[in-house]
Amino acid sequence: QAPHAAQQKLSSESTPSLSYAVPAFEEMIKSWESIGLHVPHCKPIVDIGLTWASKYTDRMGATHAYAVAMFIDPVMRMSWMNSQWEEDRINKAKEFIVKLVCLFSI
Repeated sequence: QAPHAAQQKLSSESTPSLSYAVPAFEEMIKSWESIGLHVPHCKPIVDIGLTWASKYTDRMGATHAYAVAMFIDPVMRMSWMNSQWEEDRINKAKEFIVKLVCLFSI
């Protein structure tokens, strides 16, 4: 259900946006982690999915496109990152965004 819910959240928007990809994906991961805790016989299968999700999360973290997309979204800005990410990850995103803004400023 978790992957389907994430896919539905992204496809239900009239204009799908990259800025919602990370929140939807991380919500799915939290859901799987909860299933692993509360349904012990599913944990081995859930752990396989979480291993693959972790690899994908690492790849998303290797590019700043997702953080930039969230930052330029007028609804989201930094609010989701500030409420969901660790301080180090927030600081790296902010650092990159400031560099990007400086690159295009006059």
